[in-house]
Amino acid sequence: MHQWLYYYIDTAGSVPVSLLGIVCNLVSLTVWNTQTKYSASIFLFKYLAVWDTTFLVLFIPVLLFYYKDTDSSLSITLNTLSCLPRLVSVHTTLQIAVCRWLGVYRPQQVYNGRLLPRRQVLVGCLVIFVWCLGITLYFTYFQLWVKTASFDKIYDVQVMAVSIVILSVLSLVFPILLLVVFNVLLIMKLRSTSSPVSSSFSRHQQHPGRWGSSRRLTLSVVLMSLCTVLSYLVGEIFHVSYRYWNMFQMDLRHDELVNFRNIYSAIQLLQQINSGINIVFYLAFSSKFRTALYKYVSECLATLHS
Repeated sequence: MHQWLYYYIDTAGSVPVSLLGIVCNLVSLTVWNTQTKYSASIFLFKYLAVWDTTFLVLFIPVLLFYYKDTDSSLSITLNTLSCLPRLVSVHTTLQIAVCRWLGVYRPQQVYNGRLLPRRQVLVGCLVIFVWCLGITLYFTYFQLWVKTASFDKIYDVQVMAVSIVILSVLSLVFPILLLVVFNVLLIMKLRSTSSPVSSSFSRHQQHPGRWGSSRRLTLSVVLMSLCTVLSYLVGEIFHVSYRYWNMFQMDLRHDELVNFRNIYSAIQLLQQINSGINIVFYLAFSSKFRTALYKYVSECLATLHS
């Protein structure tokens, strides 16, 4: 029964969810690409969709091959390749939250182009990519070292423990904690009854519809971030514990390890859902996205009927 549950979660659960998430991200990317006017939020939504799609595409072969033979070169390569888009996705969600924080606390500077111009956002994306690539390379070295390490030596065990903590903190714990901080600030702004728009703005910017759209965008970012925090923070805690228990071969019964692996598989499924659920928030809170989607679908149907 336990082994059947493991198969059901990983194969019958995560694979279809990944495929559905890929479709949803491609739809989101296509719709957002119809927007010609530059917006930092829309640009980052598209950037996030690219990396979420990459993560979901790479995670399918990881499920099919990695957990069957974790020591093979193919398994290590696949796991390493899936690590990079996962890290970039989490850090990009943090970048979106930071940009939204600037948008609600410094709206005049953002509107005038002094904050969040295209160049600044591109530099931020490049810095995040280089940072995540460095962590991924360290993760690759760590996996290769594990294959050759002799765990009967106390030094190797200590290095293993320190490396697991470093990888966990640098890759996910630190950005997730920052994500929590910025989203608390965004929630505080949502609870505020005063409009964040400066009096020096144009009348168009001070229109109630514009303010309502800004609040809905902020709420969308908060919910996206909340899903990321729940899926990755809990997942990282279980992942570190599993690595300790599995690699150090602590005195656990087989059924306990299987139960723990089933829980971790469920958390991975939650991460797959997190990488494909953003379109739900766009549809629920972005009138611009709904309008663009309706227009795009209408054009496609008209093309088919012509």
